[in-house]
Amino acid sequence: MKDICIYGFGIHGIRIYYLLKEKNISIKCFIDRDENKQGYAIDGLQCINFRNISLLDRESTILIVAISNSQNLISEFKNMGFLNVYDKNYIYDNCNNLLSVSKPLCDIDKLENIKIELERAIYKNEKLTLMNEEVQSLLYDYLKRKEKMNL
Repeated sequence: MKDICIYGFGIHGIRIYYLLKEKNISIKCFIDRDENKQGYAIDGLQCINFRNISLLDRESTILIVAISNSQNLISEFKNMGFLNVYDKNYIYDNCNNLLSVSKPLCDIDKLENIKIELERAIYKNEKLTLMNEEVQSLLYDYLKRKEKMNL
């Protein structure tokens, strides 16, 4: 099971917390750089210091960046090695589908690379080898989700 942490203990972070709570999705903690927010809690979930982010598992933690202009911070988290980092807008747009998603959220990044390779092979008119069923299923799931997000 993946731990979900929300970066940003402001209006968006709290809205996302309650949105996920309505879907019975548990949150591990809040994270914020603002020292005035650290130590406060909602439903017993504390807001931890940004420096403590290094204690989180980079592979299994899902980080939701719930601030405006989040792209720089998302890049920073990915450069730190976190595999599952999402913008607040992704959660707002996809919250209703979070429980019905059959594949882990981290598959999207892996599948983007597969899709790029497939597009390259098609562009170069190379013969494609048959993909195994799991890869085909992941690619289909990715394309379906990407279409829903209108990316």
